[in-house]
Amino acid sequence: MQLLLSLRPVFFVCMLPIQLKEGDSVRKSHFALVGVKSKIRQPWRKPRKLDKVATALSDRIGPSVVSLLLIFGTAITTLAMGGTAAASGSYDNATIADDALMHVGQTYGECWPFVRDMIYQASSGTQDISAQSGDYFQHLTAAGGTQITSVDSLAKGDVVQEGENGGHTYIIVGQVSGSTFDVVDSNHAYDNVVMHYHRAVTLDADDRAYRFGTAGTNNQLLWKLRNSNSGGSADVSFYYGASTDTPVAGDWDGNGTATAGIARSDGTGQLLWKLRNSNSSGDAASSFYYGAGTAIPTLGNWDGIGTTTVGVVRRDDGSGQLLWQLRNGDGGGVATYTFHYGPSNATPVVGDWDGNGTITIGVVRQDSSTGTLLWQLRNSNSSGSADITFHYGPNNATPVVGDWDGNGITTIGVVKSYDNQLYWQLRNSNNSGSADLEFYYGASTDTPIVGDWDGNKTTTIGIVRS
Repeated sequence: MQLLLSLRPVFFVCMLPIQLKEGDSVRKSHFALVGVKSKIRQPWRKPRKLDKVATALSDRIGPSVVSLLLIFGTAITTLAMGGTAAASGSYDNATIADDALMHVGQTYGECWPFVRDMIYQASSGTQDISAQSGDYFQHLTAAGGTQITSVDSLAKGDVVQEGENGGHTYIIVGQVSGSTFDVVDSNHAYDNVVMHYHRAVTLDADDRAYRFGTAGTNNQLLWKLRNSNSGGSADVSFYYGASTDTPVAGDWDGNGTATAGIARSDGTGQLLWKLRNSNSSGDAASSFYYGAGTAIPTLGNWDGIGTTTVGVVRRDDGSGQLLWQLRNGDGGGVATYTFHYGPSNATPVVGDWDGNGTITIGVVRQDSSTGTLLWQLRNSNSSGSADITFHYGPNNATPVVGDWDGNGITTIGVVKSYDNQLYWQLRNSNNSGSADLEFYYGASTDTPIVGDWDGNKTTTIGIVRS
């Protein structure tokens, strides 16, 4: 444990619960800053017992009952004591780490409240490591944490606590090799900043690891959809599909709202489609096989009648071009449109490029001569030359398309990984130029997905996390 020494008494900042009585233990999860004289500055420390602290504060400010005020934004609140510990969570343990990675580079505060917030958020408020009593290890156990005793058993989202009475708290992201792990925490460099880095991990009586969610058994896709093209929290979150499925979204029932679906290569040599008519967990409204198991799923309103139907794009027919097989109805059967368009190493995209109500094809290629993506869009579902050609976005970006401004025309965008987050750059016209909308949303390991989730005729963003 590293200590910062001072030659004279200083006030150190410790994290205390909101309302205390003499002899009380930590209960509430939100904290206030309290000054206490000390010769050693330990900015990460939180008292194990509060009786001495309450007495000290009583001596300083008078009454035997000490009320501390939480200052959160502009609100000032006094909270009460009491409550019971939460049970272990049934959510995906990796969500703790994924949520933490979205804060890398931000000034957040000390390590303990940062980790507390990540667990609290992932558990939907059911696990609060600060709403308990005792030392740090007791807090973690009482909140539903299961101790992990071997570094080889550590999983993404596990929490490591160094020292029962203080030290450092961090979150496991993944194993690099041996005892070296990829981790994320706050205040590692005593600057209150969230960092993502590698470190050696040792588990023993003084350094312990805890798991709050379920690791390795959930294996579902987590959808986080947003009704505006901006950073922020998800408006809709749910699980649907296995972690190995390909997520898709479309207006399957023609009601104007895009909903979730998956395409799965299930070992039969075909793609199994499972489409759902609401953005929620549950059973598929429609299931069928269509397309080769190695094909790329694609979706669109190919005939302009208002319902999204399926299609596949194949790279492996030996022609050196993409083979498109589009169908005007959901369900197994033969393709309505079959043709070649674009080189086999291109990324397929589809959209209503001319605003006529029909979805048509396009491809995006990496252009090594410019270092940017070359877009080649076509206004009919057939072979031929591109109707619109331009460059937009770096070669390492992922193309996305949607009607970002609700004018009836699909336009372009790219998503790239930056600072462990997804950085979106959307444009309201199909040509080169600067982004009209730029923001962060999602972790860099997430899969971008877009759709009109609320039926307002504007495409907005989302991510799917495996």
